[in-house]
Parts: sequence; C-alpha cells; structure tokens
Amino acid sequence: MPFHFQLNAIYMLFRTHLGFVSVHDPSSLHHHQTILRRLKLDPKKPEYNKAKELLNQSLIARLMDCARLILSWEQYHSDTAKWRPSWQEFQQVVAEITSMYTTTRSAHDALERGDEVLAHSIFFIRDALIFTEFCDAIRDADAGRMWLVYDFWIFMMRGAGCHNYGNELLEMKAQYTYELPPLLREVLEHTWLVNRWGQHGHQ
Repeated sequence: MPFHFQLNAIYMLFRTHLGFVSVHDPSSLHHHQTILRRLKLDPKKPEYNKAKELLNQSLIARLMDCARLILSWEQYHSDTAKWRPSWQEFQQVVAEITSMYTTTRSAHDALERGDEVLAHSIFFIRDALIFTEFCDAIRDADAGRMWLVYDFWIFMMRGAGCHNYGNELLEMKAQYTYELPPLLREVLEHTWLVNRWGQHGHQ
C-alpha cells in the first residue's frame, strides 16, 4: 500500500510542478528536464523511477543553490570543494535554509515581493522534502512519520486532482482515528511494510 501512495505522490508533484512547455519558468521541473536532457515524461502519470530521479536531482540542485546564497559563494564549484564546516556550522546553514526556503510562509513572502519564480521554487522544495521524508520513513519502517506525511497529502492530493487517493487517505485517517481500537491499529500498521533483508534501513 505505501508504494501506491508514493506512486501517486509522484503524479501529484508532476501535476503541480512540471510546468508548461510554452511558459519559460526557471523554477519548473520541465525547465530542469530540458537542461538535463531527460526524455519527456507523461505530465499526468510519469514513469516512477525516471520521475523520481528528476525530482531528486532538481531538489538537490535547489538546496545546493540555497546554500550558495546563504554562504555568499562566488565561485560555486571551487567554494563547494573547499567547504569543510563543523557540525554546528552545517546545522546553522540547514536551519537557515529551512526557515528561508522551505516553508509556506517564505513562499508567500516571495509572492508578496513579486518574485513568483522564487515562490514556486520554495513550494517545490517544500513538497519534494515531504515526499523524501515519506520515502525515508518507509526505509525506517516508521509508521508515525508516514502518518505525518499523510496529513499533508490529504489536501495536496485533492489540490492536484488526485481525488481518489485524497479520498482514500481521508477515509484511512478517519478509520484509524475513530473506528479501530489501538491494538488493531498497531497490528495493521505493522503489516504495511516488510523488511526482506533483516537489516535496518532496508525494505
């Protein structure tokens, strides 16, 4: 079941962030797809592995660019190679990226300043990080983190036109919250994921 939500989350993200060929939007996935010379993907139901690869590469590039802005790097490649931060310095940069480039509030602030490209990029970073959190939660077999993501996806799925899975999440949330006893809920959550390898972090 979780993979079906992953698959439809990819559909949701592409419907929201792919953009249009006729519109030159540097913050769109289509723009990055063109730069990276990736094959065209179905905008509504893209192939999962190729779509996820493009999503991850776009997310990493944007986060690295956020770090460049915060650290005031002038020569990106050489400065990146030389950067040897302490753990505290690294955490500080992460905190600044989080507050400035990953929140709904920061995206709305950018819109109010008239910077739609930055706003759209922030919305993408936010949504892609939520998807990444879900994938990591599956690897760690952490149903609690999966539920946190489901709470966002209930609304995001419907907003992107993925109504069936938006409804499925809402019904599942209602069932687990109001109908199932705690013990049965815990048993069912343990059936969501199977670790075939017996090693932590493997699914």
